[in-house]
Amino acid sequence: MQSTTSNTKHNHIRSHLPLPSNTNTTSTAETKIDTLYHETLGTGPPLLLIPGAHSTGLIYTNLAQQLSRYFRVTLYDLRGFARSFSSSSVRTTLQTHIDDAKTLIHHITASPTPDPKKPNKKRYRSIHIFSSSSSASIALSLLKNPDIHIKNLILHEPVLPTLLPRPYLTHIQTQLQLHVFSPARPCMAEINRHLVSMTQTREGWEDFKRTDAYKAIERFPGDYSLGFFGDVLPDVLEWEVDVGMVREWMGGEGHGGGGKLALGCTGAGYDSLLDS
Repeated sequence: MQSTTSNTKHNHIRSHLPLPSNTNTTSTAETKIDTLYHETLGTGPPLLLIPGAHSTGLIYTNLAQQLSRYFRVTLYDLRGFARSFSSSSVRTTLQTHIDDAKTLIHHITASPTPDPKKPNKKRYRSIHIFSSSSSASIALSLLKNPDIHIKNLILHEPVLPTLLPRPYLTHIQTQLQLHVFSPARPCMAEINRHLVSMTQTREGWEDFKRTDAYKAIERFPGDYSLGFFGDVLPDVLEWEVDVGMVREWMGGEGHGGGGKLALGCTGAGYDSLLDS
């Protein structure tokens, strides 16, 4: 697949990567191609920032600029959200976004020189990955792919509900059912009001609203990320964590000793739950 570059300036590249269709229908010349909008900044080892429920790489703009001094940072919008396009009315699932992340990683890590032992097979460089919130299940799923060589994976405030104590998980599921999944006309403002109370302090939310990233996201339609909560979040809530694999990676034994995983959590961290 060839990425369509729309703008390049000071090692800041904005592109649209063509994606396989999300349906089984035969495409025509008039059918628009699904694309994954992504930006790449800086030089150095590749680093991918995977967005959570905001569904857009805009959430990482400031972080990407800081890290671009040390890495070749790629941020992107999930398929069908913000600046990425989906031609299908079929809902995107968690698996859709896992597959898209694999496609993007292969695109940005492909080596220009083939494997001398297997000249017909592409070689891929190792990559660092940063994931936040509800994209944790996407990132952890990538650990199981033998064609993706992850050097380090950082999970920031990961949403991994199946690791939580059953009473707390039940409370979250009940609140989401009432305010996210059940309303006939769900509203992002109402969803945010309930989710913020479960995931962060009011002060933290107000601080975020003063950032450039929030101002940029505000330019999208108010319900641009609504599909994530209706289509993808139910999958996230039921996604089972491979605890053994996570422990292996946290011990620095991923990929047979070449990969590491770190958790960044506030409050009751998942690291204690993994030991229970």
